[in-house]
Amino acid sequence: MDTDSNHNEESKLIKDDNEDEERCSSCFHFPRAVYFIIITELCERFSYYGMRTILILYLTQHLLLKESNAVSIYHMFVSLCYFTTIIGSFISDNYLGKYRTLVILCSLYTLGSTLMSLTSIPAINLSGPIISLLLIAFGTGGVKACVGPLGGDQIPAHKKVLLDSYFSMFYFGINLGALASTILTPILRANVACNGTDDCYPLAFGIPAILMGVALLILLLGHKFYVHVPIRDSIYMKTISCFITAVKNWYRERHNSPKKELLEYASSEYDAAFINDLRTILRIAILYLPLPVYWALYEQMGSRWTLQAAQMDGELANNLVILPDQMSILNVIMVIVLIPIFDSCIYPISYNISPKLRPLRRMTIGIAFTCLSFFAAFALQKQIEARQPLPINVGNSRLFLVNSHPCEVQMTIGNAYTLVSGGYKISQSSIDLPDGTYNIQLKYAKCNLINQEISTLISINLVPKRNNYILSNLENNQKISVQTFHAFQKSNPKGHPLAKLVASTALLNKYQFIIKHSTTGVLAASVTVEGNQSVFQSDWITLMKTGRYIWNVKSPVLPPNVPSNTSKWDGVLSLNGNNLEVNPIRITSSEVIIFYMMLSNPEQTVITIPLLLNNGSTISIMWQFPQYLLISIGEILVSITGLSFSYDQAPDGMKSLVNAFWYLSNAFGNIIVMVVAKMDLVEKQSWEYLIFAILCIVFNVIFAGLAYYYRMSKKETYDRMQELTEHVE
Repeated sequence: MDTDSNHNEESKLIKDDNEDEERCSSCFHFPRAVYFIIITELCERFSYYGMRTILILYLTQHLLLKESNAVSIYHMFVSLCYFTTIIGSFISDNYLGKYRTLVILCSLYTLGSTLMSLTSIPAINLSGPIISLLLIAFGTGGVKACVGPLGGDQIPAHKKVLLDSYFSMFYFGINLGALASTILTPILRANVACNGTDDCYPLAFGIPAILMGVALLILLLGHKFYVHVPIRDSIYMKTISCFITAVKNWYRERHNSPKKELLEYASSEYDAAFINDLRTILRIAILYLPLPVYWALYEQMGSRWTLQAAQMDGELANNLVILPDQMSILNVIMVIVLIPIFDSCIYPISYNISPKLRPLRRMTIGIAFTCLSFFAAFALQKQIEARQPLPINVGNSRLFLVNSHPCEVQMTIGNAYTLVSGGYKISQSSIDLPDGTYNIQLKYAKCNLINQEISTLISINLVPKRNNYILSNLENNQKISVQTFHAFQKSNPKGHPLAKLVASTALLNKYQFIIKHSTTGVLAASVTVEGNQSVFQSDWITLMKTGRYIWNVKSPVLPPNVPSNTSKWDGVLSLNGNNLEVNPIRITSSEVIIFYMMLSNPEQTVITIPLLLNNGSTISIMWQFPQYLLISIGEILVSITGLSFSYDQAPDGMKSLVNAFWYLSNAFGNIIVMVVAKMDLVEKQSWEYLIFAILCIVFNVIFAGLAYYYRMSKKETYDRMQELTEHVE
């Protein structure tokens, strides 16, 4: 392809100054083409973040991958999204130009997003999602490398004061798209049932696919307004050739004609301007070396912080629940709110106080805020872990006493161990015992329902490495009945609440127990209990959603009067036709609940009492607010400044390449997280947060040192920051 053809087909050279002035005076001082680019990026970011927001839960809860494997796949995908920016910039700068590269890769992106939705109907194995993620990664990587610089190309040379405003508006569009998708896709995932499940990943992935198609359409519609900067010679091959030449000449001349730096050895074959551009590229690349650690922290909002939120209580009020994968909304909202505040208030004030507050100093401060966010995450995780039970040692079992009678019961093992449980409660403490068989005495003391002590002896065999439960009841206030069962120490590998129905031996008739989610109406389980059974226990019921649940006990005949009975959650039992109903109880993640169906005295009415065996999440999910605020401030100071800095410092014709360097630092950050997740360095997640926070501080000090010695290649253009301040004022 010759130079004239490139010029004619790909380039509309920048119009004269009068046309530039006319375009800049319209549409809020931006050329019209800028708005097509910003809206395209808004829709693309909706698609990307909509898919990425639910990806970690799709891998762990739908495809049932181990948490460490899911985190690795998640960060491998994100890393690839940033590695492919090199491919996009290479194609753009050397062959197709930014616009055509965007059209081709957006088409690839749309195909991958569509395939992601289709392969989840249903998801049989990993092959479909992996192919989809690869297509999306190559698509979004190319978009990242080209779309921002394409918008920067639309800003006329004599209007460089608008460049920072453009990148702020560009970043605002990114976060607006992310905000909308982060709100919508988790709702579609959790609250829409399809394919026989109580969630709908095909729809949750399908909406982002549609928005990616819209992004492609808007990009095409704006074609006639774009300024196309002509393609120069192959900058990649020329750069590689220059370095090879420099190394060869250094090897031959290092003794006879030593020079100050490596690139000077290529000065005989390459002009001084090009070599100077390479010096700039090299300085920027060295400056960005510590940034992967910053991105390693930042990108964990979508993985580790989401999994942290899944361990917390998301209910803010009745029927107002924040889903774990919606918490990143905080980051988006904060960035959208804070960008205008920083642009109109904080930056002008800071320039008046310290005119030397250059971009790299801003980035150093931003990384410090990100380090603080992980100290906050560490403190929060310590509180979560403090509420989790201690692990059961190998060779031991843990024993609890559960009381389904109003009067207090005491359990004694020999003369060494005693547990006490109040009415309708589980014992506040437990006993760890070596595996084996034990003789146990149960005793009910006198109370308002019984006028004498009632006791019995039983023998139980403890199940190793499990929570073992002894459920005691006083049938007809006369005879102690006992049932035993066991459960894993964790409620469920995915953090879902678990429930079990246990029926009294005194039941004579047939009953049907039904439990459903009160908000969505989704049926959780339906269990039939036959009468005259010596023992009845249902299998463990996995409650896929947290929130409020109601349950019914149906029977052909129920007495006309039902006593009021209050459980731990103030669930008041009442009669509705022939159905015994209860007001909703709130169930949080990781809880284990026993529903005990028994005869009430003296009415001999069947009632079902909920008994909490394992405390779930008691820490509000909103305690993540401080860490999100800190990391959002850091993002504004680092990401927006870094994008503008990269574009400004990049030599003409190398802007996509420098933009790709910026995103490559993100790719390596995700690799750091992926490696740490697979290495399993620490037993508790809190210590991993602390390690990352300390690592962040160390590398921020290194970055600050590199920034101190960095020489601005276009110092005069960066003085427009002061112009912008004066313009705002």
